[in-house]
Amino acid sequence: GFAGLVRLLMVALPGDAPKTVTFGVILVMYKGAQGAPTSARTRDEALALAKTLAEEAKADFKATVQKGDKGSMENAGRMPRGMLEPAPESVLFGLAKGAVSDPVETPHGFWIMQRIE
Repeated sequence: GFAGLVRLLMVALPGDAPKTVTFGVILVMYKGAQGAPTSARTRDEALALAKTLAEEAKADFKATVQKGDKGSMENAGRMPRGMLEPAPESVLFGLAKGAVSDPVETPHGFWIMQRIE
């Protein structure tokens, strides 16, 4: 059940992983993702765009946020562990401060995350 999933997540993260992080996110939606318009790009198009944006974001996250879909933000605030799906959670909480992730698939589309704190 859910408790087992949470325990699994805790094990997957290094012992020194933070309990909360502040992060930014670039969202790349595709047709069929939660909240995506019916006119959204295909998943393949979204993945290609997300890979390009991830490379740009590693050089300048702030500028690249402007190229993401609605919902992208330079600072999405503080997030405690256990709020996200396992994939984005393990990536986000495994990032070093200032680091930018590769695209991660979530129910909302692809996320490119930067750990601020």
